Amino acid sequence: MSKNLFLLVALVLGVWGVFGALDVPKQPYSGYSSDADGLVTEVDEDSPAAAAGMQVGDQVRSVAGVSMDDSDGQSTLRRAEVGESRTIVVDRGGQEATLDLTYARSELSFGSYSGILMGVIFLLMGLWSFFKAPHAGTRRLALLGCCVGPIFLAGPYLGPGFLSNLSAAVVVTGLAMGFALLFDFVIRSGKPNGYGEGGGGPAWLYWPAVLVALLFIALVIVQPDADGAFATMIQFVVGAYFLVYFGGALFMVVRNHMKADAGLRASRGLGMMLAGAVIGLAPLTLAFLVGLLPGDVTIPGGQYWSFGLVAVPITFALAAVKGGQAERV
Repeated sequence: MSKNLFLLVALVLGVWGVFGALDVPKQPYSGYSSDADGLVTEVDEDSPAAAAGMQVGDQVRSVAGVSMDDSDGQSTLRRAEVGESRTIVVDRGGQEATLDLTYARSELSFGSYSGILMGVIFLLMGLWSFFKAPHAGTRRLALLGCCVGPIFLAGPYLGPGFLSNLSAAVVVTGLAMGFALLFDFVIRSGKPNGYGEGGGGPAWLYWPAVLVALLFIALVIVQPDADGAFATMIQFVVGAYFLVYFGGALFMVVRNHMKADAGLRASRGLGMMLAGAVIGLAPLTLAFLVGLLPGDVTIPGGQYWSFGLVAVPITFALAAVKGGQAERV
């Protein structure tokens, strides 16, 4: 992939991210969280949900007249607008309750744009490393940024329909391939000549990514009924995939650092990579592992662990540039 093509992709993703940033103030705030089965797990204090009378433990049965079991209806239900009221029917201890929830405007803060910032860092650090020291390793980091960046950049709200489905399919495909690229890069970083055209991971490393991408695309197109068992199965498959690739990359970073001598560690920046992996990959690997356990296990502060992922593109890009320059000496 040439530098000009990378620049074109970066420009497209940059525009996508700008529209996503402009959409942030328009995103409605309900004030409650629920699991895949519609069970309310959290209600924020002084939120629209609290004002409507929603309680933790409520089972959401329908929103705006659309049953939670109606996956087709849910997929065509447009996003609520700020100030709009919707009727939410919940099951509370065997009794049906009807709530009128008026969506509010989210309070804008650094956290509102943190995901977009992470996407920009993934994209720019990958491109910087490739332009600074072009080789097989930094090419994979640039591709990684182009694949993973869109999941954080979010983009504009497209509404239900073909464009929304197409966007979701492209994003999840890129995300699945991005983790395979990450694993491949880590394998390369531990080999003396791994940043050359050879020396990377085996070709089959990308096969599970392709299968997971096809699964997501099929789900987006078919929109199957999402009963509890089916949602649990999909959650397990996704969690297992992320666990294997995140955990595998983390294991390889540690292994590379332990097996390398002091000279290789210094020339390849393996210490930086280890720090980035511990900060960015280790917490999410643990989160994916916990997510596969039976029952509803909650990790204190787990919702903030993804922010540490930003250490990965920064430290890996610095290490790849350093390693590539050392290989040419």
